[in-house]
Amino acid sequence: MTSKYDRYWAAHLGEIRDAVDRAAEGFPGTVATPSLRDLGDRQSWYGLAEIRAGKMTRSSMAHATSLGSRIADSGICAQWPQDTSGLSSTPPETL
Repeated sequence: MTSKYDRYWAAHLGEIRDAVDRAAEGFPGTVATPSLRDLGDRQSWYGLAEIRAGKMTRSSMAHATSLGSRIADSGICAQWPQDTSGLSSTPPETL
């Protein structure tokens, strides 16, 4: 079953791939996602996901878990299997 968060992050994978590539080059890698807040009413939109060796190793919050799963499944971080890639969702209210 695909969640609303899975569909959301899948639609942003190109932007996310570009941001990860920028981060790998030493530049800030961000993706503006103000429409994330349209998916629900939450006290906090902060979330964290970590990917290592093509698998999500840690996550918090449903939307961040979905983000980590989509990233791991897409292979975006596959070229750095020995590194841990940390991804966070910044609260849309601050964008």
